[in-house]
Parts: sequence; C-alpha cells; structure tokens
Amino acid sequence: ILLFPGVKHTYCPSKKEGWHEYYVGFNGPYAKMLHDNQFINEGHPIYQIGLDDFIIRQFLNIFDFVQKEHPGFQQQVGASITQILAKASSLLLQRDQGGKERTLVDKIKYRFEESIFNDLDMEVFSKEFGMEYSKLRTTFKEITSHSPYKYFLQLKITKAKVLLQQEGVSVKEIAYQLAFQNEYYFSRLFKKKTGVSPTTWRNSSQFDNYDSDHSFRN
Repeated sequence: ILLFPGVKHTYCPSKKEGWHEYYVGFNGPYAKMLHDNQFINEGHPIYQIGLDDFIIRQFLNIFDFVQKEHPGFQQQVGASITQILAKASSLLLQRDQGGKERTLVDKIKYRFEESIFNDLDMEVFSKEFGMEYSKLRTTFKEITSHSPYKYFLQLKITKAKVLLQQEGVSVKEIAYQLAFQNEYYFSRLFKKKTGVSPTTWRNSSQFDNYDSDHSFRN
C-alpha cells in the first residue's frame, strides 16, 4: 500500500487475524521523479502482489540499517526502497500478463496466504478449485516452477522470519502458530530452507545475508 502526502486514506487489518504493520516513508527528488513519471501515483495505491520473500527481506534490511546507523545507512535504506518498488511493479506486471492459468495460480497463492497459520491437505485443498491435485500441481508448477506444497512451506518460512523479529515469541510458539508438527520439525525445515537455525537467524546481526539463495531449497 502506498500512501501519498495530502491524500486522505483509511485502512484496517482483518478482524480475524489482525496484522503486523511495516512501513517506511520516503521523499526527495527521486520520489518526485517517480511520481511525475507515473511510476507511482495516487490512482493506483494498492499493489496486490502476494507474500514475497524478497520484499519482506528488504523491509527487514531497512529496519536493521536504521537501528544500527552505520555510516551511509541512509543510502542503503534508499536502495532498499527502490528495490521494493521495482520488485512490486515487476510482480504486478507478471500477474497482469497471465491468462486463466495465471489467474488460477494467483487465487491459489492468496488462499495459501490466508491459510498460512493452518495445515493444509493438498488433496482436499485442490477440491476447492474443482480439480485433482495432480492437475493443480502441474498448472501451479508451470507458472511458478515450484509445487504447491513446496511453495506453501516457503510462505511459512517467510512468515517465520517476520515472527522471529518479534521480542518475547519463542521458536516453539512460532512453530505452533504456523501449524508445524512440532518445534523440532520446524527447526529442521527452517535450517534446510535458509541455511541456519531459527535461533541463529534471530540472534544474528547479519540476518540479511541469509537471503533468497536458500529460498525454495530442496
């Protein structure tokens, strides 16, 4: 969601699930150029792009830069903001250039996001879309290069990264929230996907180095 100066707006979280709100403000000549060239504008303030690991990581990078205030952190923040906007626009274009198959995949992605705190039976889940899982899996993989189950697990890992930034929430609680079998299975899967354990990732001051190179790792 992009909010523009002087433009009235209202928004609120889902009553059922609430939200964790991350935001960053930006201004200056570059922001004005983006606006003047209609790269961003008040007419299209909402980017429905789904849950993207790269964008979430850039937000986390921004907060890390600001908290540490190393020399040149303003430039690093500016670069991350630019990457967020570019990635969001790219994802939006990819969604719009689809067809029936891409529309179906988008719907599946949204349902995955809505169900991120649940455990899904893929065979049962596929019935929501009126098809057998084998067909749904083939269509989904053609568009995303990943199976639905693998994609769903990666969403959970991405969400876990966000939850791990919260104080006072244990690894066990996060595993429970995300409907994993137990804390040990969650920890093994997290390490397989990211290269480090949840505790190491949480405690590391360089968590932004554990990036998308590990995303969707087999």
